[in-house]
Amino acid sequence: MQNNEDLETDLIYALKTLEHISERLRHVSQVLIIITLFNLVVTMMAMSGMYRLFRAEALVLSFSMIPIIFGIFAVMFAFRFDSLRRDGDAYFEELSDELHGRKLKESNESYANDRSLKARVIIRRYSNASSIPLVPGKYGPASIAVINIIFSFLGALMSAKFY
Repeated sequence: MQNNEDLETDLIYALKTLEHISERLRHVSQVLIIITLFNLVVTMMAMSGMYRLFRAEALVLSFSMIPIIFGIFAVMFAFRFDSLRRDGDAYFEELSDELHGRKLKESNESYANDRSLKARVIIRRYSNASSIPLVPGKYGPASIAVINIIFSFLGALMSAKFY
């Protein structure tokens, strides 16, 4: 059986880990949204026929590869986001249970409130970071991945059409 000092160390470690996961989720979701918007722009350029302005075949061929490459990156980032979120969910659930149990046991209210405030803020930040902007929910990463795959195929197909 662990003593209180070991439990406190575990709690601090879990909070720092969850805070780190939250930061990584924010960064990955921002990159994912930027890649998706870039893929949208490239696809719209291809669909508008803008590639007809370029007479060089190599340039048109490279434009047809851009959406595919960025689509692959988007799928990789979507998988990474989902993996980080699953790890964070495990810490989130355990920390929530631990803090709720401690709150019921604590007798010194000011000490409990000071200590748990930072923990609650970290948990709330994770909760906010665990969904992708513009596509919230459990299936956000999958939705973004599918959207990028569609953009990739449309962009490549349309730019190759002018090849």
